[in-house]
Amino acid sequence: MRREPLEGGGYRYVTVLLDAAGRTRETELTAAEGEQLYKTWELIKANPLLEKVYRGIVMQLLDKLDRK
Repeated sequence: MRREPLEGGGYRYVTVLLDAAGRTRETELTAAEGEQLYKTWELIKANPLLEKVYRGIVMQLLDKLDRK
C-alpha cells in the first residue's frame, strides 16, 4: 500500500500486490477506499502478531485464488 500526496491536497492511494512468483500489480483506489485500506494496513504493521497471521494465512489464501 502506498499513499502519495497530491499537489492540491489529499492523497493518491495505490495498492501493490505481489505474488509468489515475484510479479507485482499496482491498482489505484478511490480516496475513500484507499484511506480505509491504508489505515488497516498501518494497524497490521503496528501489530507483529497480526502481521504474522496476515503473511502466514491471508497471503497464502490470496495466492491460491490468484492461481485459479
